[in-house]
Amino acid sequence: MAMEMGSTGIAAATAGPDRGTTASATVDFQWKRPNATKWIAKIQTHSRIRAIGEVRDYLHSINAGILEDFSQSVFGPLLQLDMDSMLNRVVLHQVITRQITFDRMDLYEAWFQMGSQRLRWSKSEFCLTTGLKFGSSTFDPNAELHHPPNGVWMRVLNGQVIRAHDLYHRFVARDYNNDPIVALKMEMVIVAEVVLFRVDDKHIVRPWLWALVDDRQRWDTFPWGKFVFSATLHYLNAIVSPPPPPFEDPEWKKKFEYHFYGFLLAFQLWVYEALLELRRTFATRLNYENLLPRFRH
Repeated sequence: MAMEMGSTGIAAATAGPDRGTTASATVDFQWKRPNATKWIAKIQTHSRIRAIGEVRDYLHSINAGILEDFSQSVFGPLLQLDMDSMLNRVVLHQVITRQITFDRMDLYEAWFQMGSQRLRWSKSEFCLTTGLKFGSSTFDPNAELHHPPNGVWMRVLNGQVIRAHDLYHRFVARDYNNDPIVALKMEMVIVAEVVLFRVDDKHIVRPWLWALVDDRQRWDTFPWGKFVFSATLHYLNAIVSPPPPPFEDPEWKKKFEYHFYGFLLAFQLWVYEALLELRRTFATRLNYENLLPRFRH
């Protein structure tokens, strides 16, 4: 699905009958950020979507076999993304400001009131959108880590921690000792860190990624959907509500800046799937077959 920037208001896009996953509109709710729509907000996003295309081009420059190996991995469906896809901060902000809470709401889902529609974003929608797996794994990121001495972390980085920004620029410099297998593993860590789990440039690359990437079978069977969705949902819920505006001067507005981390493209694509009129305004579907995951559109 190609995604376009735009500044059209959200009201027209959210009007009309219910679509997507909805709850009864009679359920009492509270706005999670009651003052957000009254402020001029600036949303900061940090996902490096273009890194997927750069990884594809780099692996192809090594040899077609290495690129095919990546395409057969758990991250293979990401190569189907339209590399011109863009995060639309207008859309993201308007949806975020309409997040709601209510009694007995599941902790592993988020709800939004979009006009007359009440929409749920949960692991089910995330899985259908991305194809990333949920479930259990024999690898526990929270357990004691064992990095093999001949593993990629020791061979390339000498076991030193590295920030996401530095890892990305090391990829740009192609500093992998001309070893195709090492390059493939590094690219997998880069996609996981700067696309799926993306925080900011100062964030330290997760140490458990280095322990996992040297075991291809466990890498491909790891429940990426569970961890990436949980992280993105956490970052969504962590967005604070701005303080009340000074109502004594209704013409005065203050700029409010906040950050949204995680796999934001998956969240945005779900929005386009759930709100037909919004999709018509901001996106163009490239494939009209009923394909899953939706990234293949």
